[in-house]
Amino acid sequence: MIENTLKGHAISGDIRTALLTADIDGSGGQQQASDQTFTINGTEVIYLPYRPNAINFVIPQGKDVISSNFTGCYMAAYKQNGALKIAHVATPSCNAAWATLKNEVEVVAEFKPSDHVPMSALQAIAQGGTAPQIMGIYTNMGYCIAAAATQANGNLIVTHMTLVKAS
Repeated sequence: MIENTLKGHAISGDIRTALLTADIDGSGGQQQASDQTFTINGTEVIYLPYRPNAINFVIPQGKDVISSNFTGCYMAAYKQNGALKIAHVATPSCNAAWATLKNEVEVVAEFKPSDHVPMSALQAIAQGGTAPQIMGIYTNMGYCIAAAATQANGNLIVTHMTLVKAS
């Protein structure tokens, strides 16, 4: 699982660039993200980009899913027509669309990564001179994890991880 390889390790290259970049503006509803599979320290993960004004989702295909740019958005796992989907739900722009969708699907997990990273972890990163990056992780074992990272020497360094929920 990705959480065993992330903490304290450097994330560089294409995945680092992806984690720091928002996707194009969405339409306010569900949108499937393009397949972005990366390898971090030998573990394949699917990257789920933040898309403003969208419920952006991926189908995990048995892999861990990592998303970034959380400042109040939800990370959610849900089953729709038998398929497991992992989503980054933009807030507040998609609150109504998400509430409607939740009545039509089976929600497996839902959390706000930004609610689970202690202020002390964010302050420690900021005192180091960089803006903190809050990430959400949904593992192939059904764990929800909130993480914080800092930038150093062109890499993202995960400095904090919190197990939020086990499905």
